[in-house]
Amino acid sequence: MRKLRHPGAVMGVFALGLEATGVASGAYVYGDFPIKILGVPLCIPVMWVLIMAMAYVISKEHGPLVGVLSAYSLDLALEPIAYYTRAWVWLKPFTPQI
Repeated sequence: MRKLRHPGAVMGVFALGLEATGVASGAYVYGDFPIKILGVPLCIPVMWVLIMAMAYVISKEHGPLVGVLSAYSLDLALEPIAYYTRAWVWLKPFTPQI
């Protein structure tokens, strides 16, 4: 099996696609960011690549469950910060989005 040369780039494109289509995002709009690609701030896929890289490193040492939980925990910790800094604004706050 051939080894992927640039897994970070693949993860970034995948994250950008998910965010641009709204498949995994629910009903929100992004705030003012200087650089957007397909309406998605550049920092979003970059952040996901970093989170996934961190989870990968942790999972190599402690197993996949701990890696997944670390990524999920970091995402949950960043959500309130993003909300209060208006990085994104929920169109229907406090309602199920999926």
